[in-house]
Amino acid sequence: MIEERGRIVKVDDGFVWVETLRKSTCGSCQAKNSCGEGILNRLKPFRNHAYIRASNRYPVAEGDEVTIALPEEAVVSASLLVYLFPLLLLLSGAVIGAGLELAEPLVIVLSLTGLLSGFGLVRWWTAREKTEGQYQPQVLRWHVPLAASENP
Repeated sequence: MIEERGRIVKVDDGFVWVETLRKSTCGSCQAKNSCGEGILNRLKPFRNHAYIRASNRYPVAEGDEVTIALPEEAVVSASLLVYLFPLLLLLSGAVIGAGLELAEPLVIVLSLTGLLSGFGLVRWWTAREKTEGQYQPQVLRWHVPLAASENP
């Protein structure tokens, strides 16, 4: 499980919005002045918080600290689905266009059509399969404040 600790900023019915602190390793990286992430961090220094919607089963309130989690399998399968499948269709379009000996602009159009079709198919599949729960973070632990747990 990939876990992250944060503070609840909003409570919905069965869900909570959790504010987490974004961690960046740009300060210790040798390529911090030339990589894209380092440049974006310098351009938008206010991006140090993330807001994540997580399913919840605890009696929490705004301001409570929780640990949210997402299974590693969900991250891997979502990455493969969102990145690899459209990329494979893009390459398939290029190979088919080249195999039919089409002009280069047509090969590019066929490749881009494959890429966009891949994104469309991923969107259609995730909507059809109702996979939101599979990729939804959950509140794993509720950190009860010490003041609430003490007996007066």
